[in-house]
Amino acid sequence: MKILDKKSELTNKLYNDLSTKIEDLETSVKQDLKKSKLDTEKINSSLRTCSEKVEEYQVNLSKEHKGLKNELNQIISNISSLKDSIKEDVEKQNKVNNM
Repeated sequence: MKILDKKSELTNKLYNDLSTKIEDLETSVKQDLKKSKLDTEKINSSLRTCSEKVEEYQVNLSKEHKGLKNELNQIISNISSLKDSIKEDVEKQNKVNNM
């Protein structure tokens, strides 16, 4: 009987030790999972913020591009008008000189 009792006692101790280790591991895994979820939420939040900022910059760049394009077109138009005016002045001067 003593051998059986000793064997049973060792089996119970082994079972209890393993059970405790399993519970510790489960607790650790749950904590790691919670931490991972929180980290993932933070990362997703940061990604959303970055995405919103990128979209905002794209809109602003598009507006600036349109503004610069309009300014460039205005400059080109002004240069063309200036060229025409100079050409007219030169023609008038040539007529005056030829008289």
